Amino acid sequence: MRRLESAGGAGTTAEEGRSRDNTDDHAEVREKQESALDRDEDTFVPSAKLTRHRLRRRDRPVAGGARRRPDHAAAETLESEIRRHLDRVRAIVEWGPSPDSALRTAAHRYLAGETDPVGAAAVAHAMMSSVWRGSTEHRPSLVASAWITRHGVAFAAEAAVALVTIVVRFHKTEWSLAWRNEWEILPSRWFGQSILAEVRTALARAGEEEYASAVAGMASYRSSPLTRATTAFLAPTEAD
Repeated sequence: MRRLESAGGAGTTAEEGRSRDNTDDHAEVREKQESALDRDEDTFVPSAKLTRHRLRRRDRPVAGGARRRPDHAAAETLESEIRRHLDRVRAIVEWGPSPDSALRTAAHRYLAGETDPVGAAAVAHAMMSSVWRGSTEHRPSLVASAWITRHGVAFAAEAAVALVTIVVRFHKTEWSLAWRNEWEILPSRWFGQSILAEVRTALARAGEEEYASAVAGMASYRSSPLTRATTAFLAPTEAD
């Protein structure tokens, strides 16, 4: 009897212990639920993983966002690549059934060392479609950094907008530069996306005078739905 009573007592104690543990677990769950309900359900606080690639704006500091800064060696690297493949770049600039004289002149001005944003965009297209075709992973960042560090943010902003107005088309056996149609949609995997993102980041960090100069320069390009959308992306705090 004693042994049975002892065993029974021990069993009751174990059951009571389990019951108390379950009660504590339920209380902890209820406490967490009540705590969650007490929070402001209208405020969304994104995790660091979500903010890692968030684009910058001048009016909203981005904690944990992309912190990449322009590579100061990019300009020399890009210029060296252009010189090395100058014949191929010139072939794209010159080729076509009727090469646009303004586009061709702008490209030649940039190749001659002049600060021509349209020419810079045209040469970038020539490099991406011919020299760097098939290996474009880091090339757009090189282009954006070169524009920013060599010529400044205002120049880079104009070149970025000009980039969306130009296209390289295949004609018979060669690639040639042309103006993009006003209502033409950009390809889903277009190389210029990362260039625009880097220029936007640079604009968000720019000083007031440099930023104002960039906005004024971009204003002259706002002649089509595509260029208006591009300038709105680059300078999202500006109102029409």
